[in-house]
Amino acid sequence: MGCSGEKVRKKNRTACIGDLRDRVVLHDRRLVEPIFGTSALSEKFTSRAVVWGAVSTVTGRTIFDGVSTDRVISHEVLLRFDPCVTSETWLVIDSGHRLDVVKVEDLDERHEWLRLQCVDVGLADLAATRA
Repeated sequence: MGCSGEKVRKKNRTACIGDLRDRVVLHDRRLVEPIFGTSALSEKFTSRAVVWGAVSTVTGRTIFDGVSTDRVISHEVLLRFDPCVTSETWLVIDSGHRLDVVKVEDLDERHEWLRLQCVDVGLADLAATRA
């Protein structure tokens, strides 16, 4: 198909390692215990890595998360396999938008590629994610 190197099957299409043209910053999110006397948990984001990925927008796809609420998927991101990427991972893409990972799929269970289904939560300003 005119592509040298590794290939990824994606529904009758083949993606090449050269398709990973978007810089993606992986952030780990963890909950911080409340300060004594308060009940509000806070979130702490830590930048873990900058990787290359293929970011594409999708429309009209809704999935249900673990608490039976539907989430409208806005982006799909293809990355090289990383066992630390989970639904608790957040992404910041080149456009400055923060993506909440809703679903992580290990393509063909071969530990080579990940397809992430994400929801756009706005600009990378962390205050926007607390709304």
